[in-house]
Amino acid sequence: ILMFNLSPSRTIALSSIYHKLFSSFSLLKQSPVVFIDVDGVLKLGKKPIPNAKKGIELLRRYNIPLQIVTNDGGNTEISRAKVYSLILNLSTPFTYKDITLSHSPMPSVLSNFSKKDTDKIPLIVGRGNVSSLMSYYNVKRYITVKEYASIFYKMLPRNIIRHLIPISQKMTEKISKRLSMKIDPDKPLGINGIFQISDVLRWEVPIQLICDLMISKDGYPGSVKGEEAPFSVEYHTAFDDFEYKDQFVLPRYCGGGCIKSAVHLFKMMNGYPFPYTVYGK
Repeated sequence: ILMFNLSPSRTIALSSIYHKLFSSFSLLKQSPVVFIDVDGVLKLGKKPIPNAKKGIELLRRYNIPLQIVTNDGGNTEISRAKVYSLILNLSTPFTYKDITLSHSPMPSVLSNFSKKDTDKIPLIVGRGNVSSLMSYYNVKRYITVKEYASIFYKMLPRNIIRHLIPISQKMTEKISKRLSMKIDPDKPLGINGIFQISDVLRWEVPIQLICDLMISKDGYPGSVKGEEAPFSVEYHTAFDDFEYKDQFVLPRYCGGGCIKSAVHLFKMMNGYPFPYTVYGK
């Protein structure tokens, strides 16, 4: 297995890697599949990296299987295949089978959490088209951070509440219909698992909810478990990256900082961290 992965601090040109790869027949025989990263390897922002298209075409010419692996989540494998194909201007576009996203292994786990309790549901953290992604993965019972915060806004810091009150009633009706249950805004829903599917653009609300849920003794915000008691809520994240390479000269911070900050703040408040499971590369 050969993996392309250019660290932001390296200046190795892709063309030299391609030359070494295809100049050795023995290397080809020993490399049944090539795993290729995206940001900093195939593209920078929305611009293709020079020779990236050539590298893909060479792999295909020699019939070497490839798999695009990326922590770029929040969307379906189909949509990412289209985006990457357009950026690289590929004559033969990628298909969803060529793409492995950080949350690609998550659906079966998420589905179990969606079904295993009648009174608790998974909380979805992260940006992206969540409703389309959940539909694509056939997950029907869930709630996003924005939806949860809009309904149970009294849990949140005072400076945030004023933005949520106007949409609270409509959001309550929407989620009640999705979950086929009556929701009382004064009684927060129970959560059995937190699933971060992509990076988080604004951290304050997710971190508040995450810490409230992880300290709870039964998945209901407001309760507090003992230090020796097991965690009643599981945290699964498909986005642990702290930085990535974009068009700016220095690496950019991204959503992995959200979970790291949540764990750090939780430890500051409670004296011990909470565990979480990481997906992705």
